[in-house]
Parts: sequence; C-alpha cells; structure tokens
Amino acid sequence: MSDKSGIDPFWARENKKEELHPIWVRILFWGLIFIMFLWAISAYFLPEVSYETFESMYEMLIEKIGQCC
Repeated sequence: MSDKSGIDPFWARENKKEELHPIWVRILFWGLIFIMFLWAISAYFLPEVSYETFESMYEMLIEKIGQCC
C-alpha cells in the first residue's frame, strides 16, 4: 500500500509496533495541552482572579508563616 511517492504512511506499515514516540511523551504532551486549555477557559470565565488576588494570598501566607515562627 504505497502511494505514488513510494513512502508508506504510518498506518499502512507492516510493522505497526514501531511507534513514533513513547507513550509517556504522548501523555505528557496531551496533558500539557489540556492544562493550557483549562487555564485559558478559567481566565476567560474568571477575570476577577487576577494578579492582585494572588499577591494578596501570598502576603497572607507570609503573615501566617511570620506568626507561627
């Protein structure tokens, strides 16, 4: 099943065990894509969660650490 150029596509190869990437590379790649997608969706629907919110959370955390130590 070769096309006119003589190059067999991946799905037409006889040895299908020969994979392009290991499975962990695929999981890592699609996991990162999924996390970036969730991040973009949350940034769109939650615009009030901004840098100032995280900055105030960070300051509160520093105060709590300062109180207990």
